Amino acid sequence: MDHIDIFWVAIATSAVFLAFSALWIFLFGSLFLLGSAVIDPTTGLASWSVDPTSYIALTFYVLMYLWTIEIVNNIQVYTISGVTCQWYFHRYAHALSRLF
Repeated sequence: MDHIDIFWVAIATSAVFLAFSALWIFLFGSLFLLGSAVIDPTTGLASWSVDPTSYIALTFYVLMYLWTIEIVNNIQVYTISGVTCQWYFHRYAHALSRLF
């Protein structure tokens, strides 16, 4: 196999994706813990009220996740494209160097 590095790039970007997603899920879930317990005076039941300002952070987290995943995806796409172009345009370079 001539280009084994492309395999390792795919494995590395997949590992980065999984690690980032695990961290993001943990942090995204913790945003819902920002708030306070509210007791209904008529029934005496408690409910959780999320802090209204945490919705701004939730929006930021979603956009940050999409942005980062696209960066990791594009690193993989450009690496594969670079290897393919290198192979396509230089596949006969060794044979041509013997002619001259």
